[in-house]
Parts: sequence; C-alpha cells; structure tokens
Amino acid sequence: MLVPDAVFPTCGLHLPACHSLASSTAPVLPKPVSSIAPWIPWKPQSNAPEAGDAPPPFRVTHPFHPLFGQMLEVVAQAREWGEERVYYRDPSGRMRLLPVRWTSMAVLDPFVLIAAGRAYFRLEDLIRLEDGLKELQGMNSRGGAPEVKENMPLMLRK
Repeated sequence: MLVPDAVFPTCGLHLPACHSLASSTAPVLPKPVSSIAPWIPWKPQSNAPEAGDAPPPFRVTHPFHPLFGQMLEVVAQAREWGEERVYYRDPSGRMRLLPVRWTSMAVLDPFVLIAAGRAYFRLEDLIRLEDGLKELQGMNSRGGAPEVKENMPLMLRK
C-alpha cells in the first residue's frame, strides 16, 4: 500500500510519500518548505547615536523670556513638576531647563489652531473672567471687604 504525499500549508511541512509499505521501519522525517528568502544574519545594532539621530534644535518662543528667539540644542527632555521640560546647555556649559510650552517643541493648542486668529478668547477663559468680575463686584458692594473664608488668616478677617 502506497502512502500519498502529505502537505501541511499552515506549518510549512511537506511529508514525502514512502514508496514502500506504510509499516516500513524507516522513519519519515519532515522537510521544511518555506517561501521566505534564505536566512540573513542579524546585523548588530549600535547603541551610539548616529549623525542623523541628533534631536533638532528648538527656539524659545515665550515673548518675555531673555532667550526669546534663540535657537538652542536639546540635551534631554523629561516630565517634571507636572509638565514637560526641555534641557539645554548655556554658553558656560551649565545644564538649564525650560517648560516645553515656552519653546517651538510645544504641541499647538487645538483652539489656537482652529481659531486661526478669528477668536481672541476661549470660552473657559471668559467664564473665569466673569467669575472674577462677580467676585470683585461682591467685594465693592460689601464695602471692599473680601468674603471671610475658613483658610484665611485671622489677622485679615475683620
């Protein structure tokens, strides 16, 4: 009795038919079949940055910062004190930091991007302004004395 070829496409094995009886004592070894190119040795990765891997320089965009408009090189970037910070070296080589939001590395605010100069104020800013104005009006109607709060120092209470 002859055994037909067995092909298992899911695992890439091809079992050739044994041309003798199925009860033959010779073991039938699977032969791998693959459509993948021959094995290519792994190229070791370098752990040193290449010339093109250097982070791009950034510009200080905060209008009141003394370094406004200057281009600086990023040394590191991390999240500290609740916000992203970018580190750079000053001319003397000392490490300094700036909030990312004061630099050209900051992500554009969606409101500013969409408003495109057509709106000067955000809704939440206007609501905060209105609340502040109401608080000031309340101070004037009570003779200028602020509302007494539990956490206010005793010497400020009247």
